[in-house]
Amino acid sequence: MSLVRQALLGSALFAALGLFCWVQHVRLEASQAKVEHAREERDAARRETEHQTTQLSRLDQELTRQRDAQRTLGERLATTRNLLAQRQRTLEELTRENQALRAWAAQPLPDVARRLRQRPALVGADAYRQWVSSGEPLHTKPGESSH
Repeated sequence: MSLVRQALLGSALFAALGLFCWVQHVRLEASQAKVEHAREERDAARRETEHQTTQLSRLDQELTRQRDAQRTLGERLATTRNLLAQRQRTLEELTRENQALRAWAAQPLPDVARRLRQRPALVGADAYRQWVSSGEPLHTKPGESSH
């Protein structure tokens, strides 16, 4: 082999080796970029998971608080119903036992007291404002219920 041929072959070999090294370097940089991107996504997912866990914890605490409040309200409602039933029984017993109370309870309500139970036939805020400022009670329209 001639010296020129050996030099060209050596140069080609070095060029191929250089090209191979450059390709490997580019592949390594691309792999490192992918790894870094995957790490960033993982960290973002962890932060989002922590945020959601915190929110779930708060929602769980709120749910527990609301359930406790609902249970308390249910207990109060039951107590109130029992007290109301007891008072109604007491009133019925007193009405049965006391002739004067029975006579008083049989009388119709006075007009003033009946008007307290009636709702005025108001349409809109202006009518309500006028009714409040007039100081006189309005009567319900005929045929309308009181509620």
